Amino acid sequence: MGLQALNFAILGILTVIFAIGLDTHNRRFASTSFLLGVYGLGTLLVAGLPCDPGCSFKGTSLVQIAHSLDALVSFVVIAIAPLFFSRSSKTVPSWTKTSVRSLRVAMVSIPLLVAYLAITVLALSSYTGLVQRIFLGLLLAWMLMVAYKMARLSLTNYDPPSP
Repeated sequence: MGLQALNFAILGILTVIFAIGLDTHNRRFASTSFLLGVYGLGTLLVAGLPCDPGCSFKGTSLVQIAHSLDALVSFVVIAIAPLFFSRSSKTVPSWTKTSVRSLRVAMVSIPLLVAYLAITVLALSSYTGLVQRIFLGLLLAWMLMVAYKMARLSLTNYDPPSP
């Protein structure tokens, strides 16, 4: 359990750093940066809020309820972040391909979130963890894609920040 808490703490810190870097790179991405920052802080917070055995969404203890609410907020903001990014980046010529890819990610992540929540709340399947990991894996891959593009543009000085 301590190793998983460390994992959440590291992911939360790195996500907050990424959110700050994205905002610094281009102010047009402020809404996405805010959402990613909320997700990062939520991930950092969940490091100190361990699940009860079985990690029931409904919760049996106060810590479990706090964990579930934190996860809900974090999952919602990370699911819609690609949609916000797509909207704010589609008019920036150097980001148009990434904008289209982000929209595609949003079109998958939002239904995956709905499916995950339905499966979890209604206890429909023992595959809840699998759906959760697919959902988060897709969004972590999206963040890596954006970070890679941002790094490439920063190295070439091709994408000046907006005023």
